[in-house]
Amino acid sequence: MIGAAFAAAAPAVPSWEAGFDNGNNVGGLIQAILSPAGGFGKFLTVVLALFVPSTCAPTIYTFASSFMTIHAWFARVPRYVYAVISEAM
Repeated sequence: MIGAAFAAAAPAVPSWEAGFDNGNNVGGLIQAILSPAGGFGKFLTVVLALFVPSTCAPTIYTFASSFMTIHAWFARVPRYVYAVISEAM
């Protein structure tokens, strides 16, 4: 919800709108929001960037294991192939 609020408020704040780049740069929006905090804002941006892959990993694993339960043929494909496919999506 807070992300939607920031995206909705971005057009009203010029620095946020520049960071958001017409909806194409969520990281830029976060950096613009945290920029008044100075160095601490940059630190928080880095911490958020480091946590994003760890929140996506369970989804990738679930994607792979779900395909393996559909049919025995899918179990013959190595799990890393499904991880690459899920990242491409």
